[in-house]
Amino acid sequence: MKTNKSTLSQVKGMPNAPEAEQAINGSLLGFGGDKVFDAISSDLSTDMFFDIRNAILYGSYPVASYKQ
Repeated sequence: MKTNKSTLSQVKGMPNAPEAEQAINGSLLGFGGDKVFDAISSDLSTDMFFDIRNAILYGSYPVASYKQ
């Protein structure tokens, strides 16, 4: 299994899909991201991300969206 050395996970061998994580964050940054966040935030938490960078970005979205 090929791994990215910059990714961190608390569980070794945890399934991961970096492209899916990036797509989630990309949809939040696009037009209407607040509606996307409202739809997925109850089912998705930062603990579910494999790549810590994607988790940090996802976790920062609620803070950024309310500062507008």
